[in-house]
Amino acid sequence: MLEFSLLPDTLVSIAAIDDTFVIDTSTSVKKSTLIFDQNNKPNHLDGSREVIILDSVKSGSSRAPKSNIFTQLIEPLFNILQIRFKYVAAESPKFISEFSGKLSDNGKYLIIFISGDTSINEFINGIESDKTLDITILNVPLGTGNAFSHSVGIHDTIDAMEKLLFGKELDLQLYNAKFSEHSILIHNGERHPIKNRLFFVVASWALHASLVAESDSPEMRQFGSARFSMAAQNILKRNPAYYGRLCIQDNVSDTDDITQKEFSYFVLATVSRFEKQFVISPESSALNSDLYLISFEYQINPDDTMAIMKEAYDNGSHIKNKKVDYKKITENETVELTILTSDNSLNVICVDGSIVELGGDRRLQVSFHGSSIHNTTLKFIA
Repeated sequence: MLEFSLLPDTLVSIAAIDDTFVIDTSTSVKKSTLIFDQNNKPNHLDGSREVIILDSVKSGSSRAPKSNIFTQLIEPLFNILQIRFKYVAAESPKFISEFSGKLSDNGKYLIIFISGDTSINEFINGIESDKTLDITILNVPLGTGNAFSHSVGIHDTIDAMEKLLFGKELDLQLYNAKFSEHSILIHNGERHPIKNRLFFVVASWALHASLVAESDSPEMRQFGSARFSMAAQNILKRNPAYYGRLCIQDNVSDTDDITQKEFSYFVLATVSRFEKQFVISPESSALNSDLYLISFEYQINPDDTMAIMKEAYDNGSHIKNKKVDYKKITENETVELTILTSDNSLNVICVDGSIVELGGDRRLQVSFHGSSIHNTTLKFIA
């Protein structure tokens, strides 16, 4: 029997019986026993895919040597289970998007991300249009919020390894955010023109986008997920009103639903959770193509805004609040948001953690894209 540990409260032991491995895991909150048969591997481990572990070493708040997910758990586990892999550390801001652009044409890949949602988004948007690729991804959640992984039942590294060995491949639902002319992507202190961006977790404006933008600095990142509440408190001291026009276009019936008002909160979510306990959209599922709009009008008293947000920690009970507009957006509908406020600091959109400053007539269009990018198919394991 082989034993190794990850962090002070995690112990993994593996016993081999011929081609079968009995894997026992124990943490401070749960214990589990997994039986992995080398002769009955899931499709994504059948040897037809190149396995790449893409470690976004800057994700989350910090990485200590003794709690290194790769060296302390994944590497020894893969070696024991005879899973061949390539390890790649993404240490520079542009590395991930450049890496996805260098994948070999006609390649089949299993990409295991040790990261948060934004790193996966950067990878997706870096895929080149002239290549034919077959990509399956698995997320080992080590970002700040880890919205996607929490929403598909992967709450920690042990969950991720269980999904790797026993999970299924599912279509990754993608959505397209199209921006008005002269819009700018703000990334790591640099500004770049942008026309559109694919996303798989969230597109937002108002409080959510502002707090992501304000918390995206080295000084704030050291506080981990707590930086979001810190940024929210700073913004609510100013309590700005976000004035805009919302148009939901039904592309089948050719009808429009138009609303113009001041908002405090505006989120288009594809997933149910932004954090493990923060249930932003209880009816959302990564398994289907529906988006959900969660919004509410401007609250004069910022305490009222905070009260609504706290209800999200109560298993998403905020959607029952009369102040909250909770609406399903189908794949046949397009959401168009025009920002009417003159304050440029309120003119920011969050797309899977990336910040876009709208230009021109300050317009955002969101529509369903599908689970492929040109000739590349994308799936995830859950």
